[in-house]
Amino acid sequence: MTLLVNNAGVLTDSPLLAAPDLDAARAEMEVNYFGTLATCCAFAPLLIGNSPGSIVNVLSIASWFTNPAMGSYSASKAAAWALTNGIRGELHDTGVLVVGVHCGSTRTWPPMSGAPRTPR
Repeated sequence: MTLLVNNAGVLTDSPLLAAPDLDAARAEMEVNYFGTLATCCAFAPLLIGNSPGSIVNVLSIASWFTNPAMGSYSASKAAAWALTNGIRGELHDTGVLVVGVHCGSTRTWPPMSGAPRTPR
C-alpha cells in the first residue's frame, strides 16, 4: 500500500450556539476528525513500510471560514486540518507525504446533508 485517501465526511448543517444539543457536533467530530485520525493510525505503518507513500486528507474550505449555519462542521474540518499538519510533522522523516485538500462546494452521493437526490 502506498496511498491513503481519507474522504469520509459528515455535514449536519448545525450551528454552534443555536443547536438544540451537542449531538450534531459530536457526530461531525467523530467522522471528520476521529475517523481521519483512526484511519491514519491504522495505515501509517503500511505506508512507512512501503515508502515513499502518501496520505491525502480531504478537508474543506470550511476549515478556514465558518458559515454560522454549519459552525460545527467548520470546527471539525479545522480540527482535521490541524491533525493533517501534526501527522505531516510526525511522518516527516519517514518519506510519507501528507497533504490536505481544501475543497469548495462539492456535490456528493449520497448527499452530505439535505433531502436525498436522485443520481444522474
